[in-house]
Amino acid sequence: MQLLYIIGFGRTGHSILGAMLDAHPNIQVCNDGYHFDATANIVQTLIDGSAQRAATLRYPHSEKWDGSNAPDYDYKMPGWWQGKNDGRLDVIGFKSAHGSVLMHNMGDLDLVNRLVLQPSKLPVKMIVPCRNPYDTIASFAHLMRIDQPSRIAFFTEDLRKHWEVVDHYVGIVGKENTLWTHHEDFVSDPAACLTGILDFLSVSAPTGYLAACKARAFTAQRQTRHLYGPWSADEKAVVDALIRERSELSRYAGSFA
Repeated sequence: MQLLYIIGFGRTGHSILGAMLDAHPNIQVCNDGYHFDATANIVQTLIDGSAQRAATLRYPHSEKWDGSNAPDYDYKMPGWWQGKNDGRLDVIGFKSAHGSVLMHNMGDLDLVNRLVLQPSKLPVKMIVPCRNPYDTIASFAHLMRIDQPSRIAFFTEDLRKHWEVVDHYVGIVGKENTLWTHHEDFVSDPAACLTGILDFLSVSAPTGYLAACKARAFTAQRQTRHLYGPWSADEKAVVDALIRERSELSRYAGSFA
């Protein structure tokens, strides 16, 4: 068995990814909300969390970009294995909203060593979902009702905190055990993206699993950067600088248009 951490910033598709992995018969993923202490049975805690969260995989949002009512995000996959396994558990993990939240919840970064790696003795892998920062900022700012003049300062700081935490975990887990995924790839070809993730985890896809995930996946790219604006030249310069700071985000250089 191996432990898996999915640590994505908000609005990067990490929730649907965690839900789809949780639907695999040999993988269970606790989708947010769990805190560990020095006496916790990590594996059982995550199994219990997977079961509890599988019952509530709907995410309501109050309105669309045009102000009308928005449908819930529904990540349930009836007939599959969300919240349970088929008797063989190869991967047990959890999904965190984003690194700075996880750092706050756990209190300090060393807890990853003390409470997970040392007690469990299980191999650890990490997946870091990401998305074009322009779309991440626009989507999250709208969701949190952050006014436009404040959005860049707020998310510049929050994104850097997130990457700080991710870098710390990469230092513990190792680059060879860390996989960066991109929301745009997941939307374009969810089956191929999931196949790559399962290969990374050394787990095979059962018959029908990839097709079921594809049927639940988003059907089109949503470039929310164009729905929330306008963006000033200074704002674009700040976001472009953030993109240049991370080699994992290099594909988004000059991507605003």
